[in-house]
Amino acid sequence: MTTIDTLSHWRLDRDPDGLAWLTFDRAGSAVNALSADTLAEFAVVLDALDAAPPKGLIIRSGKATGFIVGADVNE
Repeated sequence: MTTIDTLSHWRLDRDPDGLAWLTFDRAGSAVNALSADTLAEFAVVLDALDAAPPKGLIIRSGKATGFIVGADVNE
């Protein structure tokens, strides 16, 4: 079972001001493509945010090349 502490593609951090910082960094890939696995993990993140809502949410990329390239066409 995936929990917020065992995510492979997302990292959720909270700062002292109550903001949540969500970083998308697809493991094992040079780009962030959406796959079934990344979306399943995103659902875990949304559940965690719903259980403890932040004052604000910043979503960012862990890749220097861009945010999201789209769907993984190989799935």
